[in-house]
Amino acid sequence: MDSQNKNQHQIDDDLLPPGVWKLLQAPFKRDDVVFRDMQIDSSVGRGLCRPVIDEFALFDRFNTVLGPENWSLSFSHETENIYRCRLTIGTAHRDGMARAIDPLEACLSAVRKAMLLFGIGVGLHGPPDIYVERASGGQILNAEDILNDLASIGAIRSESTED
Repeated sequence: MDSQNKNQHQIDDDLLPPGVWKLLQAPFKRDDVVFRDMQIDSSVGRGLCRPVIDEFALFDRFNTVLGPENWSLSFSHETENIYRCRLTIGTAHRDGMARAIDPLEACLSAVRKAMLLFGIGVGLHGPPDIYVERASGGQILNAEDILNDLASIGAIRSESTED
């Protein structure tokens, strides 16, 4: 099979030691999920959100599994409010692009899109279409239900266990 027809998540196994891709692509802990892009109707306390992997958890996984010398990020400002992230793991790289008014948010979103192209964090980082209920104090009332749903599809671990 030539490289043009490969699944976008497939990576040549010889780029890194055996088992490394499996460790990188393993589900994250429940505690590593954060809710972004909340669109809450304040009059009813309900709306939509996007569950994503916290960037510190992602970077910690890269450092733990690969070592800091075996992965890197580079960013470029493409056009107004659009940023590109190149995530390099070993000798392979994937580019993610994102649009946001805040450059930091755009760059973090681009990182998450690049990692998805490596098959890391699959099942998360989609559109903000997860139903959420939020109390007047700001806490998410149905967070445990959302996490259970994500665990049921294998996007995160069932329990928050240590690595």
